[in-house]
Amino acid sequence: MSNQLLNETLITIPTALKLIPGNPGPATGSRIIMRGARGQDGQLHRLETIKVCRRRWTSEEAVQRWLEAINSPPVPNAEPSPSTRQRRSVAAKLELQEMLG
Repeated sequence: MSNQLLNETLITIPTALKLIPGNPGPATGSRIIMRGARGQDGQLHRLETIKVCRRRWTSEEAVQRWLEAINSPPVPNAEPSPSTRQRRSVAAKLELQEMLG
């Protein structure tokens, strides 16, 4: 990923934060670089960066990719989670009890 940044328009992290809606502060910038932010798909997405001469850089294109990743619609799960299965099971049992009287 970082090699891709070398062919893009590099910007500093403070400049990148100005491109993100909501005016995030430096702490949020550190978090989205180091830990990432959870997107609508439930996955953590980190902002791509490179470090040059003790300074961290990203690109306008990387910010755009990150914004698209955190805002992408959730991918439907082929298999429901255990809690969903349990909830459906309880609902089915209650429905069966109501039908049987």
